[in-house]
Amino acid sequence: MTDNKISMTWPQYRRRECTFKGKVIKLTNHETELLSTLLIHYPRPVTREQLVESLYCFNDDEPDFSYNCISQFLKLGKNTVANRIRIGFYLNYDE
Repeated sequence: MTDNKISMTWPQYRRRECTFKGKVIKLTNHETELLSTLLIHYPRPVTREQLVESLYCFNDDEPDFSYNCISQFLKLGKNTVANRIRIGFYLNYDE
């Protein structure tokens, strides 16, 4: 595993944490769900709608945040989560 990779084991998912650059990082509930979705789909991009669905899969209510806030949930490092217009979000390991 290279130094800039992100990983999350099942026990880490349950504890709401991940490993990034060799350090364990605590995550919020939203960060955990978003990161696990990105990791499951890696290296394919994930649409904004898929990420919203991962946060609200059991809730019929409208999200309480705008679509532009998705990238603000994951604050792991500069350009760690990249976004391409009309393609989606993906983990960027080319830092």
